[in-house]
Amino acid sequence: MTFADAWMPGDRLIPFSSLEALVASFRSILASTDAQIPPGSELDGLCSLTVRLARGELSERERHETGVIRRVGGFLPFLEKVVDTAGHPSFSALSEHFKLLANGDFTLNETSNDSRGPTPKLFELLMALSVLRIGTNVEVDDPERSSKGRNPDVLTDIDGQRWGIACKVLYGSSGKTLHDAVEKGIDQVQKSPAAAGVVVVNINNLVDYAAILRDRDGTIEPWPSLEQSLSLMHASVDKKRQQLVDEIDVDYLTNTLFHGKKAWPVIVLYAHAATAVKSAIAPYPLPTLLRFLSAIPLGEAHGATFILDRLNRSLQDVLKLAANPPLDTTDGTIENV
Repeated sequence: MTFADAWMPGDRLIPFSSLEALVASFRSILASTDAQIPPGSELDGLCSLTVRLARGELSERERHETGVIRRVGGFLPFLEKVVDTAGHPSFSALSEHFKLLANGDFTLNETSNDSRGPTPKLFELLMALSVLRIGTNVEVDDPERSSKGRNPDVLTDIDGQRWGIACKVLYGSSGKTLHDAVEKGIDQVQKSPAAAGVVVVNINNLVDYAAILRDRDGTIEPWPSLEQSLSLMHASVDKKRQQLVDEIDVDYLTNTLFHGKKAWPVIVLYAHAATAVKSAIAPYPLPTLLRFLSAIPLGEAHGATFILDRLNRSLQDVLKLAANPPLDTTDGTIENV
């Protein structure tokens, strides 16, 4: 399969030709934080792969491999956010995360069962980069010298109020696993100087990536339309979301864990995946990012609506390009690509 010369993360196109400049800026910005990318490291290889994709230098075999789209698709959200937010006054607060992760693989769209691996820190970094677009005075918990649960992973001022965002990665598919992660997040927000907060849980370990990629023995079969790929992504996340809701003690969470706490009674789930879609505007399938927030409301959460709406738009990299619909806590779902 030959891919079109643009990347489609939702409703906008990013020309492949622009990726080479993004990678160059990314390398330069990380170097400015003393986070040198070691030659031959996973991240160095990922940068090189993205540049080769931009130049059209991939081999015929590589153009057919799902791994190329998956890896570059997982890297692109970091590329854009790092380059876009490097001038933020609080950008230096992320330097320790960059140093820790500089020799790793900057991707989140694959399963990982190692809770001590890079995934939790990558997720914290993704949230922090997104928060830089919507807040000021951003602080990030040190990735190696942790506050031991006394602070949420990200702190920021938004509209004059100090917010805490607890970032959790779900390992395991049971409701108890979600319950334990949320309980820790609530406790982090409560012990912090934040006036309010939310718990965001990465559920990428529950996503069926092979189905969304339409992986056929390591090669991609492109979707006929973006809507069909989205439909499967929504169905996959909704199924897991409902399973988790059915298995957790909603009354206990609402009336005990969240009651009287600074964290708003809503659990926010995050997932993203890469796939490829046939396009009417290009002769070849377009590699496409699917990014998704889904909220489980456990009480009155309208006070968190505005920050979740902004966070969603920043995560989608469309904050300044288009207004997304606000979080609807009636059915608890906010869906975007």
